[in-house]
Amino acid sequence: MLKCGVFFSFILFLLSACDKSEINKELPQCIEEIINKGTGPFNTIVSVQSQIIDGENHYWLNTNARYFDGPEVIVNTSCDTVCWFCGFCVQPACIEKYATTWDTIWTK
Repeated sequence: MLKCGVFFSFILFLLSACDKSEINKELPQCIEEIINKGTGPFNTIVSVQSQIIDGENHYWLNTNARYFDGPEVIVNTSCDTVCWFCGFCVQPACIEKYATTWDTIWTK
């Protein structure tokens, strides 16, 4: 019985080690700069969350503005805006490619 548990644990380890789509937990430098400056439309970032879209990390710069129908911005690793969404507005078509769950990689 113990041998089966060790064998299955080893198989699970191999499967997880082969996953190339793992979220990069390091913030891109441009996002770190936005957080450290604390200026502009992103001065109230409360968390940075990530998903992999088309092989690239995309980052939701969460300001909680959606609760007041303000926009939330999604950027790529170069901090180019790739999509946005808001609380009660008509959502852009680009938002459809994002899953409802995000991996939190930074919090205030």
